[in-house]
Amino acid sequence: MPLLFVSNISKKYTNSFSLNGVSFTQDSNEKIAIIGESGSGKSTLVKIIAGHIQPDLGEVKFNNQHVLGPHEQLIPGHKHIAYLSQHYELRNNYTVSDLLDYGSEMTAVEADEIFKLCHITHLLQRKTNDGLSGGEKQRIAVAKLLLTKPELLLLDEPFSNLDLTHKNKLKTLLADLELKLKVTCLLISHDPLDVLSWADKIIVMQSGKIVQSGSPKHIYYHPVSTYVAALFGPYNLIHPNLLHSSKPLPALDYTKKQLFIRPEQLMLDKNNSDHNIGIIQQNLFMGNHYKIIVKINDVLLEIITGNHQFEVGDQITISLPESDLWFI
Repeated sequence: MPLLFVSNISKKYTNSFSLNGVSFTQDSNEKIAIIGESGSGKSTLVKIIAGHIQPDLGEVKFNNQHVLGPHEQLIPGHKHIAYLSQHYELRNNYTVSDLLDYGSEMTAVEADEIFKLCHITHLLQRKTNDGLSGGEKQRIAVAKLLLTKPELLLLDEPFSNLDLTHKNKLKTLLADLELKLKVTCLLISHDPLDVLSWADKIIVMQSGKIVQSGSPKHIYYHPVSTYVAALFGPYNLIHPNLLHSSKPLPALDYTKKQLFIRPEQLMLDKNNSDHNIGIIQQNLFMGNHYKIIVKINDVLLEIITGNHQFEVGDQITISLPESDLWFI
């Protein structure tokens, strides 16, 4: 039995659907990330799961019990589902300690463990309007939710507007929530780098519908459309006749299908051959890798490599991956 059961959720605003027939399940301790462009319905969906918005159709079940919406109960929300909006605010003129004490369902010892987990022990005597950084405020807000002993934590764009240091602290916190508190997390993000290494499953939304779901690796290398592909970074679409491969390519209607390859999948070699000869147009140092733009038969390909031996103007050979070719 899944922890969370979302069935055929629809929500319509004016003349357009914000959500249209959305269904999925989430198991206990399964990490799910929802990703999609602005206006795809992500935030509306999470608010419905939290019980803050009433769906027009469909049902949300948590632990096999119906999650009531605001039309069905006086105070919105569910006791065991915690929701943190991307527009969260802390009440002013409170000490952090007083703010966290209010509504806490934990003992002092349990609460101290939460404070340590969220790295806010040193902030307890600070006032909430006393120069706290965005990352510190967010960890305080997460701690306040955890003090209610939720089983499911919903986070709407938790990585937005955080610098790299605070973003890494939040990622460590999310990992600890699963290992130490056994809290299941579902989050929304627009940055693939924030979810690819974290999620067990990614749900991709477009225009109020789920267009693809699966493991991070599967969605990254096997997107169902250019929309999904673009959400997770640069890619190349190559007509199968452009490059030659030692592996036979599947018989396809080439007027509708192109070979999909991420930049790091293409391989470069200075040794020339009879096929796939390209000329390097750009060689950009990106820190831990190089981004190389290669021209082959008037087509520009983006390639990522850790090899620093190439220079602009070099004539090189491009090799295809020998397995797991994908067409869209």
